[in-house]
Amino acid sequence: MENKLSVRKVLERKIKHSPKGKLFILSDFDNIADYNSIKTNVRNLVKDGVLEKVFSGIYMKPNYSKFLEVYLQPDIYELARTYARKFNWKITPSGSTALNVLGLDTQVPARMNFISTGPTRTITFGNREILFRHKVLRDSNYSEPTALLIEGLKTYKKIHGEEAITDEVLQTINKRITEEQFCVIEKELVNTRAWIRDCVKKMKEMRKQR
Repeated sequence: MENKLSVRKVLERKIKHSPKGKLFILSDFDNIADYNSIKTNVRNLVKDGVLEKVFSGIYMKPNYSKFLEVYLQPDIYELARTYARKFNWKITPSGSTALNVLGLDTQVPARMNFISTGPTRTITFGNREILFRHKVLRDSNYSEPTALLIEGLKTYKKIHGEEAITDEVLQTINKRITEEQFCVIEKELVNTRAWIRDCVKKMKEMRKQR
């Protein structure tokens, strides 16, 4: 097993090659050393400013903005995803949170809502709340982008009606989805609800015309 000094060097190298604002949990470093060694070294890296502890068990590579001349806080959505990953929960943005992530609602909700395979729990970060609501996920076998798309479309339909899912709405969603993600979505939704399949088909045609 690597000595304490070399463990720190490997950790620093991994952090150095990660983007600013990247969030980590201790298990991200499992391949470097044992748990206690990782925990001790991460604690020291926090003391030395190489990492910033942003929540219990969650650390961030500092993200300094030269323009604002301040250290930026972590992205609240990424914080929620990292928190869920820490406990091996599968989560999907729900309600207004799903619409916000997909670009269909520009107002950032004061509380981020997620349906989760874990227990119902609310955590607070600054002046923001993140609610994880336990629910048996009907779409739990889908990838994260697919589950998000389904939840977003269902929420939009519930609020505005199916006829309100216009080409403009689908184009807005398209902008938030990479080509790689769309390929996965298309494969996973072959046998889903007909109206969602129709939305995906329209989105595919729009992507061809880009």
